[in-house]
Amino acid sequence: MHNNGMHNWDDLRIFLASARAHSSRGAARALGVNQSTVARRLRQLEEDAGVKLFERGARGFELTELGREVLVEAAKIEDSFAALDRLIMSRDARPSGKVRLSVADGLLSLMGPVVADVARDHPTIDIEVEVNNGLVSLSHLEADVVLRVAARPPETLVGRRIASLVGAPYGSRQYLAGASDVHRLAEHRWVRWAEAWQGFSVERWISANVAPSRVATTANSNQALTSLVAQGVGVGFLPCFSADADPELSRIGPRVELGASVWLLTHEDLRKTGRVAAFMKCAGEALLRHRGDIEGPFEDGLVVRSEAMDQYGA
Repeated sequence: MHNNGMHNWDDLRIFLASARAHSSRGAARALGVNQSTVARRLRQLEEDAGVKLFERGARGFELTELGREVLVEAAKIEDSFAALDRLIMSRDARPSGKVRLSVADGLLSLMGPVVADVARDHPTIDIEVEVNNGLVSLSHLEADVVLRVAARPPETLVGRRIASLVGAPYGSRQYLAGASDVHRLAEHRWVRWAEAWQGFSVERWISANVAPSRVATTANSNQALTSLVAQGVGVGFLPCFSADADPELSRIGPRVELGASVWLLTHEDLRKTGRVAAFMKCAGEALLRHRGDIEGPFEDGLVVRSEAMDQYGA
């Protein structure tokens, strides 16, 4: 590419977002700008460089061979910029400023104690909560802290394990009223997590014991899953700490470890940043006080472990 090519960070961001979204509309949504701005800047970028980076068709944007090569190099530059930003942030020892917290929707009920405690103890910290069930890149500073459910955290993230996630099969009172035997789980209609989240032990049990024809639908968020079960679409495994509080739902099997935990995490490069360190300490203490609410009261002193799912015999 010659001297009038991609030569600033804005060009790089627009190119990367367009390559990843395969459309100017998706790129605009990711960047928070107008679609017309993205389309115009891409055209200008290609004209200035004298090359074609995208093929535009009915299926959206597809990278040309050169575009794919540029993507590899552009991603390296993006990583370098992100590393510089993290380095600068890590030297900011002030316990004040904005902390962006990304929360999975199934954990929103835990936000009250966190926000209240941080606001009380650190009034100079501004908390920005974003609900997101997908992957958020802390390496690229898309958030400062995440509250997530996972079997184990990514290697680049540090923090604390808050609690094991305990769940059970639930159905709506209306749905269960029409069931011949509520405890014959494999015979129910099922609502389950979308494929990307089917690594949990209970989801593996569904795959092994429930006929595909009996799966009514899948969902990619706990809120959607809970709503579908409450509306009588079928039964589903739900976290007990939230499902037990829903008057529309009835538990129809023993509580079981779901094979995952609730984690409060930040990037290893951000943990010494003043506001992030203060937030992590205060929020972590608030969440740990509610560990019992998340894990729930044990029945007969026991909860069925995730590796013992065969007790849910078909």
